[in-house]
Amino acid sequence: MGFGTKLLTSVKGIFMFDNTKVALFGAFERHNLGDWLMAWCFEKLSDGKFSPWVTASLTPMHALGHENHTSFKDWHFQGGRSVLHVGGDILACTTDIALAFSDQKEKTLGVGRFPYLLPSEGAGYTLEERILFGGGGTGLDKLSNEDIAMLQETLEGMELFVRDQWTVEQLEKNGIKAALAPCVVSLYPDLVSPAKAAEQPFVLVQVSDALLEAFSDSLVPVLEGLSKQLEDRKIILVAAGLSKGHDSYWALEILHARLLKRGCDVEVCFLANPHAVANLVSCSSMVISSSLHLQILAMAFSVPRVSIATLKGERYADSWDLPGLVAHTGADLEKCVHHALSIDKKDLEEVAEANKNAAYSALSSFMPGLQKTEESKQEVVVAPEIGQSKYAGGMAQSLERLANDRVEFEGQRDHFEGLAAGFETE
Repeated sequence: MGFGTKLLTSVKGIFMFDNTKVALFGAFERHNLGDWLMAWCFEKLSDGKFSPWVTASLTPMHALGHENHTSFKDWHFQGGRSVLHVGGDILACTTDIALAFSDQKEKTLGVGRFPYLLPSEGAGYTLEERILFGGGGTGLDKLSNEDIAMLQETLEGMELFVRDQWTVEQLEKNGIKAALAPCVVSLYPDLVSPAKAAEQPFVLVQVSDALLEAFSDSLVPVLEGLSKQLEDRKIILVAAGLSKGHDSYWALEILHARLLKRGCDVEVCFLANPHAVANLVSCSSMVISSSLHLQILAMAFSVPRVSIATLKGERYADSWDLPGLVAHTGADLEKCVHHALSIDKKDLEEVAEANKNAAYSALSSFMPGLQKTEESKQEVVVAPEIGQSKYAGGMAQSLERLANDRVEFEGQRDHFEGLAAGFETE
């Protein structure tokens, strides 16, 4: 099954695409929770009809053992003509930005100025149908006039669904029409069975390298206070993406050490499989993170959450979440945590249901007949080993375990090296 998950077959659709070779196009060549989960959800919602996963990179992708992937060039040569862009922050992602986040030594990215947006025609190819669902527009307000003109040309004839109202308005200012829809990952709980409840309750925490530095002085005492308020609850630290510019286990180890000094029950989860991370979200007492897709998963599973502010996270929350759950500064963090704990479970469930309904409604415009049914749910077989992920051999053993994982690519190897260097100097 690719990701190591037994899946529901409870959502079916009849598709508007005339061509049976519908590819899922996105940034799958790098490790990022959202990029992989969006494609996975579309593949399962379409009952496998939306496949293969296609990238602009020629470098082989090893996304959790997912074998049905190829390069855009090879897919088109085999007759592919219809593309579903799976979303992400791609509307203003120019080639230079994409390369800054690329883990590949050979920079093979790029079929144009906007490497994750495919125009209807290009060098040696033509496309018949193109849809973008769940696109984000961070940076749209900073594009040059030349880039705006190129974006308009690239998006001509493409059906657009974007994930927040700010992006709708920015596109509209530039003469580009788009519909508003929540991310497809809002439907993730409908595609897998519930994970088994954790034996020990825990708070799940993720923070990117850049924001860890900005929030560390406030994050550590807030987490300590939260743990004590919840009767010395365990804290699990997790990474949402290991590609450049995202998270690193080395940064999490630094946070881990600071929390240990304060007497907290804390551990780092070294599981990089997105389904394992999603299971952690579903089992947690609260999620505190800077990752948009961890927040989307928390919303989908009706878990109390606080978003450490990023522009895309704040804009998504403004469109789809309850107010008061975004911490803009370290001083906001404690207030947001207390507010999140005070929200009634029914209110969280209403948000989750409203977002699911909005997602199904938007998807039905090109997947007519798509609906949720109540067929028997099957068990997720990839599950985090809560309470067992400390690994008796310490960081060295953890590194060895990671190095043997099927999720191997340049970006993670960089982190392995950083972790190993830190371990050697301890």
